[in-house]
Amino acid sequence: MGFTMIELMVSISIFFITASMILTNYPAFGTNLAIENLAQDIALSIRQAQVFGVAIVGAGSGTSQVFNAYGISFPAPDTTLASMYKYTIFADVPVAGTRSGDLAYNQNSSTCGTPVQGDECLTDYLSNSKRYGVLFLCKDYYHTDSAATVAGRIRDCMDSSLNYRLNDLGIVFARPQLEVTKFYGTTVLNPSTPIIDVSDVAIIVGTKDAKNMRAIVVWKTGQISVERSITE
Repeated sequence: MGFTMIELMVSISIFFITASMILTNYPAFGTNLAIENLAQDIALSIRQAQVFGVAIVGAGSGTSQVFNAYGISFPAPDTTLASMYKYTIFADVPVAGTRSGDLAYNQNSSTCGTPVQGDECLTDYLSNSKRYGVLFLCKDYYHTDSAATVAGRIRDCMDSSLNYRLNDLGIVFARPQLEVTKFYGTTVLNPSTPIIDVSDVAIIVGTKDAKNMRAIVVWKTGQISVERSITE
């Protein structure tokens, strides 16, 4: 026995309906996956800097040079995503005549891979999508009056009238602790005043329309997590 014409038409109709639903949602699925991957990559990069700081990893081509602290630096994001975004893992090279660095990223050239005083870049990471990327940096993501939802907390980070949004962000880890040794940066409202007494920071990634967002949260204790917010 074979299929009747009606059965065949019903089967074909079901196939086309299913296929159209999948194809319609595919762009959103692809973007969602790309943003999730970017958020996880940033979280892993922060964890890498943390492990380097604890393990005192050697740095430099063919050398066994080690440093007391390592960190990761995030420059000011371009919220229009018009330009390529680069963040950097760095080695805190000791200040001349001392055994420790200044717990901040110093870079005077494009040299990367062999950290020296004034050029501390160990590894650069690039994000160059025009559809999604790093949009905002903020401090005290879980502040005293923080919203109960991820979307609300991200909205506070995006609000330039609040004193949470950052111009730039650095996170430093020094041996032998897993805890963050130092958060540094300045806020949009007070660009001339370095941040102090920060309990946590967040790197916000997502689409320009802010409908698909992730927050990579780093606590002073060294804990790192990724929070998700998607709105229609």
